[in-house]
Amino acid sequence: LEICPAGYYCNPTYTLTACQEGDYCPEGTGSKNLCAAGNYCPDVYTQTACPDTVQVGYYCPEGSVIYQACDKGYYCPNSTTRIQCPDNVTCDTQGKYTIINCEIGSFCTNESSNAESYACSGFSETLYCPEGTISTTPPLCPAGYYCSTPVDKVQCASGSYCAEGTKTEAKCAAGYYCPNSTVQLSCAAGSYCPEGSTSETQCEVGSYCNTTKQQITCGPKYYCPASSTSQDFCPQGYYCTTPSKIT
Repeated sequence: LEICPAGYYCNPTYTLTACQEGDYCPEGTGSKNLCAAGNYCPDVYTQTACPDTVQVGYYCPEGSVIYQACDKGYYCPNSTTRIQCPDNVTCDTQGKYTIINCEIGSFCTNESSNAESYACSGFSETLYCPEGTISTTPPLCPAGYYCSTPVDKVQCASGSYCAEGTKTEAKCAAGYYCPNSTVQLSCAAGSYCPEGSTSETQCEVGSYCNTTKQQITCGPKYYCPASSTSQDFCPQGYYCTTPSKIT
């Protein structure tokens, strides 16, 4: 009885059929035989194990003729398994072996197999760490929000100022105005900005603003035009029936 030659497979009646690309047909093959998963077959006579390394993830499904790096958008923990990356992990390079699925309240330095994970509560700064946070530096609570805990992010209200890393919402400081909650600007001389201001307010006629924090009514015998920073006596040769009127 003859043995089926390499490169062919033979049915029980010894009908020879040539093997195709992606098959593995050593001598004595009795039926069509795809290259086994986890291997690659550069020709129908040779079957070689796919590389196995934690530096690069390779994927060799059944019928492979070459070994190849794991596709973008996937990671391959072994040469027979290809898993789609979850939405919260970036897999934009080939050859990913593993991912680090950072838990809520922590952040990871990167998504590779040697990434380090840190608890966000262990820092002096206020951090924000939802599930899957990847950052090479501690991820501060973003400007315009406050984070009472590393997993709670709340948008700051109008008239508040919340710089990056804010833990507690605070009103825009007196003497400043905040056109939005990420910016705090100094109030100009001749204007005043009480706590919580979103814009400057010009010091009114009949009042003066010796600081940018408040407006003060002028006293009798004084004249205070708009934007006054001090109260001045009514000018010589005039009389001022009120601090806002000169005659």
